[in-house]
Amino acid sequence: MKVLLAIDGSTYTKKMLAYLATHEMLSTSNSYTTINVQLVLPAQARAALGKDIVKMPSACTHCNHRLGVLDLLPVLGYLFRLGKCAYCKQAIGIRYILVECLTIATFILAWHTHGIGLDFFKLTLFLSCLIILFFIDLKHYILPDVITLPLIVIGYAFGLYQGNLLDIFWGTLVGFGVYFIIGVLGRLYYKKDVMGGGDMKLGAAIGAFWGLKLTALTLYFSFLFRSEEHTSELQSPDHL
Repeated sequence: MKVLLAIDGSTYTKKMLAYLATHEMLSTSNSYTTINVQLVLPAQARAALGKDIVKMPSACTHCNHRLGVLDLLPVLGYLFRLGKCAYCKQAIGIRYILVECLTIATFILAWHTHGIGLDFFKLTLFLSCLIILFFIDLKHYILPDVITLPLIVIGYAFGLYQGNLLDIFWGTLVGFGVYFIIGVLGRLYYKKDVMGGGDMKLGAAIGAFWGLKLTALTLYFSFLFRSEEHTSELQSPDHL
């Protein structure tokens, strides 16, 4: 946890929390659905939002009514309320229960494979941020710097503690460099942007967390998936 506390109060931490709050990623149907930002970021960072560290309440994103005990039960609260706010009866977005289920599954998987230790916190931090990025990208088509850049820094902090800085340096270089080259070549050939800067920074973050081998494996499967997706598009009736 000392590695995580090193980012306490940083500018990026404050911007990350402010961004998530603005995009309703912190004001969800229950406190657990904050995608465990409370678990991976220190309490001082929560204060950057102007919220009480101890009594920070979860509230409905429609009517701002403070949620009760039943509303705060992960997954069960959503099901018990039939997917609606108990106070204003507005529907609660399906993405909230999806985030809850994914987060719970992430923590169970990490606990089962690594136990409680540094690797557990490293894995849950990375996957929790990946869940955040997925849903932001799904809705807004962006991968915000306020999440990807701190991941790179935190990855190097873990690497410094674990003594594998050289491996994560090459992982970062490859993760960023491959996407950067694709972006440059795509720009030259298609005369438009084919690769966003967020993808490059996420590639660098993967390298910073997991080193060269896993970064190369991630790139291989991402290209394989994209290739299969492109093949399916060409074989669709619209292209015949």
